[in-house]
Amino acid sequence: MDHREFPWYPVWVIAIKDWLFPNSSTATVACNVAPQYALWHTNVDDSLSSPNSGSVVNVTRKSAIPDFALLLQHVRIASNGTPILGSQKVVLIVENKPTQARSRYLRLPCPFIGIEGQIGRQALFAFTAHPNLHVIGAVVAFGARWRYVEAVRPESALLKEWMKFNDPGYDVSKELLWAVPEKLKRLSPMKDHSFELLDHMGLTAQAFQFIAQRIKSREHTMWNL
Repeated sequence: MDHREFPWYPVWVIAIKDWLFPNSSTATVACNVAPQYALWHTNVDDSLSSPNSGSVVNVTRKSAIPDFALLLQHVRIASNGTPILGSQKVVLIVENKPTQARSRYLRLPCPFIGIEGQIGRQALFAFTAHPNLHVIGAVVAFGARWRYVEAVRPESALLKEWMKFNDPGYDVSKELLWAVPEKLKRLSPMKDHSFELLDHMGLTAQAFQFIAQRIKSREHTMWNL
């Protein structure tokens, strides 16, 4: 068994781009997979400054980098026919991990739960980067075994407080609640609601179709659906 994760990167690029979202780009929308896409958050702390103190405002910039991000980009056409990028946002993050032994999925703790802190931090950065992002999806994959979950955008005040938190020992992203959609729970034959990428029953194909429709439905304004 190969305990490295990078051999699966090209597999999941194809899976996301060509299987999950085939033919999703339109004349006004580009649906692209971006590897190692950096999500940035800039925090300006002027609480200690005053007009007469001469103090310098403290500016910190942090980032979170998922293995892949699905970028939904709105394109407009200029008068001379040149396509111009208008707005974009991350609607799906993908995190790859090395293949696990099958027995690992049959006992607790579930390996997918152990990744929720990592994808939670990435989701926080996606929410702060895109004010009109209300729900974000995440695919966590251990080789060919994968699971899809979603998190709802926190309240703005709470989100702002989390991003200002400077204690590295406290993982604020654990406050996000990740959930598997009910239809995927019923479709999956596994107790952890995961799927096998190339299963002989075609369950991944059905799950992919459902996820794509779900994301397109909530992002219908950008997709012009």
